[in-house]
Amino acid sequence: MSNLLKSGGLTVIIGPSRSIPQDVRKGREETDLARRAGVRVIYETTDITTDIAPWLLSVEFTDGIDKADDLQLTLWDDGRWRGSWAPDEGAKLTAEIHLIENGKTVRLPCGVFSIDELEASGFPQTVTIKAISAFVTTAIRRDEKTRAWENIDFMGIARTIADKAGILLLYSARNNPEYKRIDQKSKSDLAFLQDLGDREGLRVKVSDGKLIIFSQADYDSNAAIDTYRWLDPRVTGYSFTSGVTSAYSKAKIKYRDPRSKKMIECVYTPPDAPETGQTLRINERCSSLAEAERVEKNRLAAKNRGIKGARLDLVGDPRLVAGQNIKVTGYGSKCDGSYAIEEATHSLWPYTTSLGLRKING
Repeated sequence: MSNLLKSGGLTVIIGPSRSIPQDVRKGREETDLARRAGVRVIYETTDITTDIAPWLLSVEFTDGIDKADDLQLTLWDDGRWRGSWAPDEGAKLTAEIHLIENGKTVRLPCGVFSIDELEASGFPQTVTIKAISAFVTTAIRRDEKTRAWENIDFMGIARTIADKAGILLLYSARNNPEYKRIDQKSKSDLAFLQDLGDREGLRVKVSDGKLIIFSQADYDSNAAIDTYRWLDPRVTGYSFTSGVTSAYSKAKIKYRDPRSKKMIECVYTPPDAPETGQTLRINERCSSLAEAERVEKNRLAAKNRGIKGARLDLVGDPRLVAGQNIKVTGYGSKCDGSYAIEEATHSLWPYTTSLGLRKING
């Protein structure tokens, strides 16, 4: 039986080929044949879906906010994938996941990736092609720089970095802070921009050739795309965490006022602060009290971002990607509430989706 299927006029691989030894593909096949998940793969500009179908064992795509997207293809190896068929490191891979159910197809474009590593292992003999989101492997992530940005706003910094990296800037935040001077000290452009985003309540992500910047508060206020209730058959596993000892209960910033030349200190305590907790001490250049109060509020929120979180393992769902929100109910008062998807891992086969979540409220 062929492991290829037509989906929306395109050929996709829907599971390990029967030509692969049974002990190798054991546990890697779809169990629900009425709900098929497939993948389409392009190498550079050539569709290689049909070519790799006899060897492909599994696919894993991870979409995250604070890390580069990555793609892993695991192939059964009869010797050729470690030799003449080995792909070139740095070559581009494009992948798309298809969910075919009730005669309809839902697609998840994974993006364009650059092959970063090949891993040969055994037994059984397999080769895993590991790829990272294209453009993240360039100087935007690796080259550390020291420079001063003067008389510029956040969008201007982001546009300069995006243009230099040859990627498209997508800026959806309503706020666009301005700076008389902000220093980049021994940081790559991406690390600097992500840290600056934490300072301003913005999130920064590179995905599929785009530099994406959005407001954390705006995204947290978006409606949930789905609700997962206790004993929901789509949920195959879960865990909830809440850290107390590592939480910060307030932030204190100290800066030198440019007009009076005096050292100014102010403290911010959020309304939902834990009764006990550490004080986050901040020492950053600020031009006004309003800027200092904004910085300490955003820095505190960024530091406490992972204090309340969860992980849900689900039946595969291509709708679920980083940056969206879901609701959880029936798991207990400490667990129920709204959650933002910080990371989504889609794995084939069988098709599963694992979510790394950050609690928004409750």
